[in-house]
Amino acid sequence: MIPGLYFEEILIHKLLARPSDFRAVFRASPDAMLLVGADGLLRDANPEAETMFGWSREEMVGESVEILVPPELRDRHRRHRESYHRKPASRPMGVGMELEAVHKDGGGFPVEISLGPMTDETGEVLVVCAVRSLAQSQMLRRVAAARVLAAEAERSRIARDLHDEVKQSLMAVQLHLAALVERGMAGEDAPEMISGVQGDLDRCHDALDRAIRDLMPV
Repeated sequence: MIPGLYFEEILIHKLLARPSDFRAVFRASPDAMLLVGADGLLRDANPEAETMFGWSREEMVGESVEILVPPELRDRHRRHRESYHRKPASRPMGVGMELEAVHKDGGGFPVEISLGPMTDETGEVLVVCAVRSLAQSQMLRRVAAARVLAAEAERSRIARDLHDEVKQSLMAVQLHLAALVERGMAGEDAPEMISGVQGDLDRCHDALDRAIRDLMPV
C-alpha cells in the first residue's frame, strides 16, 4: 500500500461496497473524483475535480478523460486505459511512476491516482478515479529542504567563526602563557605579555557571545 494513496483506496472500496451512498461520498470527497466509461468519456466529476482541473462539471462530462492528461502522454494513457478496462481492479495507477495531470489553462501538476471499477444501474462498467494533487506537498518538501540547507550553512558559518576567532585566540593565549612560564613573571616584558593574554581572552569572550546569540532561537 502506498501511504499517499491510503485515503483514495479506502474511499473507492467504500463507494463500491455501498452503491446507495455513492452520490453523497462522491461529491463530498476531499479528493478529485471522476467517473470514466469504457469508451474513455467522462461520465461525472465532483466539485473538487472542478477546482483541481479548472473545468466545470458540464464541460468535462462527455469529453475524453485524456483532456486531463498532458498532450504528450495522451496516446500512452489511452493504451493503458484500454488495457485496464479489459481487466479492471481496484489499485493505484502508475505504481513507481511520476504521474502528471493538466489544468484547463495547460499547466501540468503532479498527482497520485487510485482506480476502482463499478457497475452502474444500466450494467455499464465504469471506472472510479480518485485524484490527489501533489503540488502542495512537493512545495512543502522544497521549503523544508531549503530550511535544512539554510540551517547547515549557518552551522558551517558559526563553526568557521569559532575556528578562526576563538581557537586562534586560545592558541595565542597558550603561547603567551608558555612564554611567561619560561621567562618567569619577573621579565621586563611580562606586563605587555599579560596584557596580550587579556586581549586574547576578551576576543574569545566576544566571539563566544556572538556564537551564542546566533544559536539562540528568535
